[in-house]
Amino acid sequence: MSPAPRSDARRSRDALLRSGAELLAARGTAVPMTEIAAHAGVGVGTLYRHFPDRAALVSAVYAREIERLGEIEPLLADATGAAALEAWLARFVAFGASKRALGDVLVASGAGPKPSARGVVLEALDALLAAGARDGTLREDVDGEDVLLALAGLWSAVEAPDWRTRAERLARLVLDGVRAGA
Repeated sequence: MSPAPRSDARRSRDALLRSGAELLAARGTAVPMTEIAAHAGVGVGTLYRHFPDRAALVSAVYAREIERLGEIEPLLADATGAAALEAWLARFVAFGASKRALGDVLVASGAGPKPSARGVVLEALDALLAAGARDGTLREDVDGEDVLLALAGLWSAVEAPDWRTRAERLARLVLDGVRAGA
């Protein structure tokens, strides 16, 4: 059994993933690796120890963004199901923006899109919808598959310059449709 990674190495990797997610989503995959390392507060050697090339970093950023979609407990901690779903939908739109920015490198490298977000998304949506049904803020007759199908429109205008605005508006529309009393 190999020893657990040192905490400083784990912190460096996490910082690189956060930096990579932020810069890659904002500026695309052409952002220099040196800039990602500097933004993370680490050296280039540290970056390349964790991620031997751009495709490895992009793939890890993408996998981490999918992981974040499944982290719903903090959203539900002190919120209604509807409020948690609203926060999650904002996260989903941000994931869509990242996926748009990272897509070319993922496909070109053969690194993605892996892992698939579908299972993580459906599990998160089902749990959020169940919480909302329990607390009376969301409809009881809707499941994760319904919401995912309704959100499919997010991807239809993926090349539009106003994609983010349209995606946020569509997410609000879906949220309004699943609120209790809708």
